[in-house]
Amino acid sequence: MDVNWLYSAAAQSAAAIVAILGGFITSRILMLNAEKRSLQNQYNSATKRVELLTEQQKEAYDQYYVMKSDLFFDKIADELRKADPMPHFEDLAKKYHGSIVDIDLTVLRREYDKLSKEILEARQFIQDRYNLIERVLSFDEWGNKYGIDISGYDYEALEREYLRVREEKEEEQKGSGILPVFGSIVGGTHFWMPSPEISVYRQQVVDRMIDKSLDRTKELRYQADFAKAESERLKAQLDAFSYPKNLKWGFLTIAYFAVVGVAVPLFMLPSEGYSPWSRYIVTGLFMTGLLAVLAYIWTQLNELLK
Repeated sequence: MDVNWLYSAAAQSAAAIVAILGGFITSRILMLNAEKRSLQNQYNSATKRVELLTEQQKEAYDQYYVMKSDLFFDKIADELRKADPMPHFEDLAKKYHGSIVDIDLTVLRREYDKLSKEILEARQFIQDRYNLIERVLSFDEWGNKYGIDISGYDYEALEREYLRVREEKEEEQKGSGILPVFGSIVGGTHFWMPSPEISVYRQQVVDRMIDKSLDRTKELRYQADFAKAESERLKAQLDAFSYPKNLKWGFLTIAYFAVVGVAVPLFMLPSEGYSPWSRYIVTGLFMTGLLAVLAYIWTQLNELLK
């Protein structure tokens, strides 16, 4: 009796089953890997967005407090220009505590140190050119007339210091009788100070800018909170991600079936003289492999249906 057909049929059937099941498991793994990479990429993108929005929020808050600090310094500008030496920050903060309660003290100190440096540099710059100051020249006219280079200095600080020193110089000359009518000529020693209407308008502009800056910080905080929540959601999905259970047993089952269902029958081909028991052995091994495959499929179905 020729049993080669049995060996051939068993090998072909087992090979087909192994190929189908192996292809399914492989495609499933590839799909899960793609899903995990997608989640990881989304999480990385969300994390970067949180960092970016958080940094922008810090910058927006910093800008908001800088504007509040500048507004505060504008209110005490006369005191700061006339102060000699410049007051310590702690003394200033204690004196005007009620006016700075809504300003970040770190930003206020940083801006005060910057302002103090600008004022001191402006004082030294103007004092070095004290003899060139004239009573009827504006700061720009004075700079143009004498070709004074102010690059590297704060323009506003220099202008304010120039006007302060010019005022002191005018007062000294008035006291000596040199300029008895100077005030009537130029309209007084404080003619460079803004009018009440200009001051009110400037205050309104600054207030609107501060309000816009505050709205921007709130918007960025909302976006940052939303992005953070999205990042946490994706992180939870990544932590919960897992491959199907008993996946390695699936590969072992396929490998076993490939050996007993494909390799053994092919090894026994061609067979001229065969043992009567060989067909039972091949059939039995084939059935054990097939049952192993069916058992694995059954366990996976039970996992899916839980």
